[in-house]
Amino acid sequence: MSSSPVPAAAVTTSPKPREPGHPIPRFTVDLSQPPHTRYAHIAPHFRASRGPRLGSLLRSLARLLLRRVYCPRETAELRGISAASGVPLHLLVAFNVLLDVLLGCTSGGMRVASGLPHIHNNPTNDSNGNDDDDDDDDSRIVHLRTLDWGMDPIRALTVELDFVRHPGGPVVASTVTYFGYVGVLTGVRKGLSLSLNFRPRHDVSTPWKRLAFRWHQAMVVLGFRRSISSVLRRLLFDDDDDDDGDDDDKESEGSPPGLSESKVADADHLSGTLHTSPTFLAAYNHDRADEDHPDRLTDIAHHLADAKPSCAMADLVTYSLERKARLDALWTASANPGSASRSQRSRPRGRDMPPRAATGTVTLADVLRLIKDPEIRNDETHYAAVMDPATGEILWSRAYDVDDFP
Repeated sequence: MSSSPVPAAAVTTSPKPREPGHPIPRFTVDLSQPPHTRYAHIAPHFRASRGPRLGSLLRSLARLLLRRVYCPRETAELRGISAASGVPLHLLVAFNVLLDVLLGCTSGGMRVASGLPHIHNNPTNDSNGNDDDDDDDDSRIVHLRTLDWGMDPIRALTVELDFVRHPGGPVVASTVTYFGYVGVLTGVRKGLSLSLNFRPRHDVSTPWKRLAFRWHQAMVVLGFRRSISSVLRRLLFDDDDDDDGDDDDKESEGSPPGLSESKVADADHLSGTLHTSPTFLAAYNHDRADEDHPDRLTDIAHHLADAKPSCAMADLVTYSLERKARLDALWTASANPGSASRSQRSRPRGRDMPPRAATGTVTLADVLRLIKDPEIRNDETHYAAVMDPATGEILWSRAYDVDDFP
């Protein structure tokens, strides 16, 4: 008896699509070092690309001859970066005082119930043994962030920095930023995460308010007042002396505060509005009031389109409402309202919570899926990150080049 050979089955598999972007270069900054030497070890990694690119990018600002920012320590850091990289100081100063008015971004807080690192010895009950937050003791807020704008030459400068207070010490704060930028655009420490979004609207309803706003801008540019990114830096390091200091107690000051809610401030020069939510809150490049009057945002976008240079800000403002609506919809589809407490379900829904998802939670995988959505992460995105203020860590980050988005 003979048997014919059984033909082998051919199996083919499709290659896994390449994840767009690349890991962000990561460096440690020792705050016990003198300010002018803190970034010297990073400069060689960027010297070849930074000089001509930044010089070309900001050559129109060279005539300003800017020599300092408000904080002496930040100025010393910039002088050290200038010496190590060969970039003129006035270009670095211009970069630092003007960048935070040109950023179109996504910022949001989401309550996550699973997929996060476990926190040991993190009390969740009050003195009576009752839960002080959700029924799910392990749920907490994470912070998602994309930074978007049209200045493609500085994509190559994206870095992730871990700050320590002495050599080999624990990380006290982490930021995602650009090499040469000493303020904070995106950062996290134990108990706090924060990010900065461009806001196109300012109260110029009276001549005095217009003058006060322009005067404030001039004082920031000339180094007589702090920029908003410098203010955020002080908050992140939680130190009146800015970022110096060798107090090791600062590294562990008890349980992290502020993990129960997200906050968004529509902040103007002399006023502002604070929005909060215990589950989900998102911010783009418009105020909450613009959602009721979208025609106002259209007028602002037209004005930005006529500005030179526009830095693609007109498009980011134009689509700000659409992108926020998209993120709200993605959250609503992902959230599980049944996981929330009865007290939250009985609470009236306010303006700060999107419909149907006001009491839900998601998983970390949901957050990553949301931040990778094509309408959230797009061809203007320089980097994206997810931060966990409970642990003070950046859970996920990615930098992007222009050709990552066909």
